[in-house]
Amino acid sequence: MKFLWLILIILLSVYLNRTYAYYYDYIGDHYQKAPAQTILRGEDIKPGFVLLGDSLMAGVGVSAEGENLGLLLYKVKGETKNLEYFNLAFAGATAENVLKQQLPEALKAQPREVTLLVGINDAHDFTADKDFEQNYRQIVDGLIASSAQITLINIPYLGSSSILLPPWSLFMEIRTRQLNSIIDKIAKENNLKLVDLYKLSRERFVNPSELYSEDQFHPSDEGYALWSDYINAN
Repeated sequence: MKFLWLILIILLSVYLNRTYAYYYDYIGDHYQKAPAQTILRGEDIKPGFVLLGDSLMAGVGVSAEGENLGLLLYKVKGETKNLEYFNLAFAGATAENVLKQQLPEALKAQPREVTLLVGINDAHDFTADKDFEQNYRQIVDGLIASSAQITLINIPYLGSSSILLPPWSLFMEIRTRQLNSIIDKIAKENNLKLVDLYKLSRERFVNPSELYSEDQFHPSDEGYALWSDYINAN
């Protein structure tokens, strides 16, 4: 009996290892770099419309003809207000990266409006809840001190069923919800606008569809456009 249990444990360990590796290997093999960021600056320095975050805000998965999420949001909420566009997000960023690298640059941009979307890499990197909360809270505190209008976007569900296999699909969903509960708490404590992108888009992103780019993780042009519609409507 002990021998059978040992065999089962070994087989389960192999399965867990290979399915997790498959997830990352697939993304790596189909990964598309974020499009080059454009800073729309006029001759006179104007208050900034600032975007902070990771690959999701930077636009990994967008085609050469497409527009990243930051630019889609800017065209609706920033351009009409004569604000300058500053997308400081970059692929792989965690809350700590935003705090230490993006926030200082954001404050230099005379931010009038700031939108923050970060956390997916913290979920995948197993960042401790207390560390994520500390970093996220310090980002928010810094933005509040700037007197900018702040919009927080929580972590969306990502990873279609074609690459995120059980039990990792359940694990990542639980992990995303845990970090989102922290974001929700900080938003409420500071009376900040929070867009629940997880709830708004989850059902559309569970299964493979045209909303995903080639890597089946980052959104496609259509996926980012849908996100933009959700965010702008809230």
